[in-house]
Amino acid sequence: MDSENAAIDNVTDNATDISDGFSSTGSDNGNADKPSGGKLSLRNLILFPLGCVGRDFLYNLFNGYLLTYILFTKTLTDAQFASVSIIIICARIFDAFNDPVMGGIVENTRTKWGKFKPWILIGAVTSAIVVAVIFSVNLSGWAFIGFLAFIYFMFSITFTMNDIPYWGMLPSLSKNENDRSKLTSFTQLCASAGSAIVSVVVPAFTAGQWTIGGSANTAYMVFGILAGVFMIGFQLITVFGVKEEPLPKSFVKTPKKGVKEMFKIIFKNDQLLWSALVMLIFNIGTNVVGGGLSLSYIYFEFGYNGILTTIFGIAFAAVSVVFMLTYPILIKKFGRKKLLYATGFSIITGYLLMLLFGLVLPSDPWLLKFIVLILCNGIVGFGQGFYTIMLVYMADTVEYNEWKTGSRDEGLIFSVRPFTAKMGSALMQFLVMLVYLIVGVTVETNKIADLENHAAQGVISADDKLVGIADVINSVPDYKIMALLCCMCLIPVAFLIVAMLIYKRKCIIDNEFYRKMVDEIENHTSPYYLALNEAGAQAVCKTNESQAANGQENIIDADLNDMADKNALPDGESAAGFTGLTDGKDSRISESFLSADGVSSLSDDGKLPPDGVDVPTKKQRIEDNKDK
Repeated sequence: MDSENAAIDNVTDNATDISDGFSSTGSDNGNADKPSGGKLSLRNLILFPLGCVGRDFLYNLFNGYLLTYILFTKTLTDAQFASVSIIIICARIFDAFNDPVMGGIVENTRTKWGKFKPWILIGAVTSAIVVAVIFSVNLSGWAFIGFLAFIYFMFSITFTMNDIPYWGMLPSLSKNENDRSKLTSFTQLCASAGSAIVSVVVPAFTAGQWTIGGSANTAYMVFGILAGVFMIGFQLITVFGVKEEPLPKSFVKTPKKGVKEMFKIIFKNDQLLWSALVMLIFNIGTNVVGGGLSLSYIYFEFGYNGILTTIFGIAFAAVSVVFMLTYPILIKKFGRKKLLYATGFSIITGYLLMLLFGLVLPSDPWLLKFIVLILCNGIVGFGQGFYTIMLVYMADTVEYNEWKTGSRDEGLIFSVRPFTAKMGSALMQFLVMLVYLIVGVTVETNKIADLENHAAQGVISADDKLVGIADVINSVPDYKIMALLCCMCLIPVAFLIVAMLIYKRKCIIDNEFYRKMVDEIENHTSPYYLALNEAGAQAVCKTNESQAANGQENIIDADLNDMADKNALPDGESAAGFTGLTDGKDSRISESFLSADGVSSLSDDGKLPPDGVDVPTKKQRIEDNKDK
């Protein structure tokens, strides 16, 4: 029986390769971590999204305004400013590749508080401390650059601790497509609210007459501390409010995955990779505006007044919120593809109109031009639904992964989302800094930074600071202003066109395909189960060929049952229930073997080879084995 056991063990190993087997009830494959498929509770629908308010307040302050903070409060040489770019890119790349590792850690975390919540809380507290510190240090020159390098890498680690388990929890709360769309849209709504608060409040109180403490240095310190408080407070709501599915008493811990295995799982999921690429390109293109270009353009074009930047952002945020509120209705009425294309063209239209009016309308009177640009930004705001749709798409790749490989791996799969966000942020920051260096805006910003520092030190009054900054703004050449406008409009348009083309050609999951996947998973007819059946059939065939060559009798039933004992078959299914191998309407294996005819492989739909395909007989196989 050694040869038989070896063959069967080989099949078991192959099956384990596909989906980690059926013996574990962890998140990778069992039913424990799968959503129950029942109705999403109102409690989870409200309390899970609320966590995003604090998260996105902190994240957008750090990523959206750190460069602005450096630009207008630190006097840096071109070399030092370029070093900032290098630090951000390196930290983001490290952060991006660290995400799958954190995803693997989350997948193998099992505590009485769940696998997500402990990391969510740890990441929230540590991230809050890091952000509060970076906006409070009083360093300059190369000393600041060195500290920035340390703190940026720390933020990459601490926020990942929170980000991966937070988004990994989302698909585990509901398996229902409509509920998941509703949960995702409300989560994005709360995320938009957190971002909107930053976009509205931070500019208003860091530049102009309403600057907290009379200087940008003091104002940013206050916001850094406030961001930390928001982060911890709202994450506590999620941690203690959201109810996770409890682990079953029969839980068996999933074997830990190495880094190589984790990346192997990710690269097997082609729809995850294509959706990630679309989101990456989208993030790079659209975030250059919020990454500093729009703020610098408004300051140079309309004056150093944060209120103007706030008003400019309100139109964007208001339309984005309206879209989030109506998303469940819109997605039902128009479907995923139509709505995605509509949002994409909305962004393209908004930026092209912004460029056109920004170039042709006179700067004096400035109010008309400013109002028109605000309206154009509102059109762009509707297009932010593009990201929401792609986020839902990425959530659906969890089922796609299970459908294709038998494994869910929620935490690991959702580690790809922040990967795209962080890589996108790194490349976006690189583009913004490249624009700044090429256009030469640091000449003006260094002068403004000197005035802000003098005000913070009490050398000059807040009023004298504003007068000095106004003189600096009035001296900015027109070509620099126009260059900033062109970059903030054309860069997102170019990147978005590429993202939409990739989606059209490579992304295949729509509402119909998603329902098909779920049905086949539940009915054990997905490609994974068919592949498992085929592997079992081939192993039995190989075993019996060996036995026949040695003059032994067929022991099909014994082999099949042995495989079931070794977890090559789903729990609770005997050999006779192996997709109907020996009875019922699908007796393809029993018929072929018991009639002394074998099959080398099964077709994709699990049926016998089509007519015209020669199948070797038992006698032929014996002769072939003797020759060998």
